[in-house]
Parts: sequence; C-alpha cells; structure tokens
Amino acid sequence: MNSVMAFLTSRLSISNNHRILRTRSIDNRKGTNN
Repeated sequence: MNSVMAFLTSRLSISNNHRILRTRSIDNRKGTNN
C-alpha cells in the first residue's frame, strides 16, 4: 500500500514539475524573463 502511495505522489510531483516548466517556457516565449 505504501509503494502505491509513493508511486501516486511521485506521479503528481512529476506532473506539477512539467506544468511549472511549461508555464515558464510560455513566459520565456513572451519575453517576460524573471
């Protein structure tokens, strides 16, 4: 059961990282570099 929870949380963190990278790349395309 713990391995399943770890797998799900890792999947969630990976998807969150992809979302952050996607929004950051969109900002870079607009030219708004922080």
